Amino acid sequence: MYSDSESEFAQRAVKIEGPFGKLEDALAKRGNSGPYFNGEKLSLVDAAYAPFLQRYTFMNRLRPLGIIEKFPRLAAWNEALLASPAVKASTVSNIEAVWQENLIVRKRWLSTYVPQSVIGAAMAE
Repeated sequence: MYSDSESEFAQRAVKIEGPFGKLEDALAKRGNSGPYFNGEKLSLVDAAYAPFLQRYTFMNRLRPLGIIEKFPRLAAWNEALLASPAVKASTVSNIEAVWQENLIVRKRWLSTYVPQSVIGAAMAE
């Protein structure tokens, strides 16, 4: 997300599949006990991974990588986490725009994909 160039971004993106594969395996071992990592209720595991998966989703919206789609259990867990009222309530309502503004302020390569409307708002501040 915070790469300075397209080549650095590509090099880092390749490394995502390893950890995602480990998460997919861990999710497979737990069975179909619910949408969250340990079943029907949010747990500390969910709380720990939610911010990372949320930001991965933001990044993937700007520059689709097609990686999480290779891991159906992880993708489903991610969707459940992002839809969770507790996860939604844990951040400001416009967290994605704030995150995009941060890319612009930090002058990261991925900011080239931020919509013009967000860029205008960030520059006005």
